[in-house]
Amino acid sequence: MTINFEGPMCGCGARGCIEAYASATAVARRMKEAVESGRESSLKADILAGRDMDSKMIHDAALAGDALASEVIEQTGRYLGIAVASFVNIFNPDCVVLHGGLVNAGEMLFAPLRQTMKGLCFEASQRKLEILPSALKGDAGIVGAAGCAFARSKGNS
Repeated sequence: MTINFEGPMCGCGARGCIEAYASATAVARRMKEAVESGRESSLKADILAGRDMDSKMIHDAALAGDALASEVIEQTGRYLGIAVASFVNIFNPDCVVLHGGLVNAGEMLFAPLRQTMKGLCFEASQRKLEILPSALKGDAGIVGAAGCAFARSKGNS
């Protein structure tokens, strides 16, 4: 899903996809870019030393009071809010389930997501909408693949 046609290149070859803004890789990239541009962070030494950065490290830094890490997570929530609002406006679901390591950031991620959605979603679509973290944790891909395989074995492709 594209959220900015002039945004960064995505792995799929398009520009400005939500993946280029809200994936764990994108979160680490934005954190690294901010530090390299001169912003301060408790992760600065790790980033400048070229150590791999992941969303858990950024979340842990935010919990420890790192303002830049908090800003990156909140910004990610706003990007997700844009994408979820588009999805909700098109499909009007009762529930949206988000998956990935960053959902463990809880309200640090979900509060800006909901706030962004308020200005972008039809009011009626938001009334009963639930936005939840996945209960499947790291098993979502495996469960989905198993479900697809099961459906195909039953002739429901």
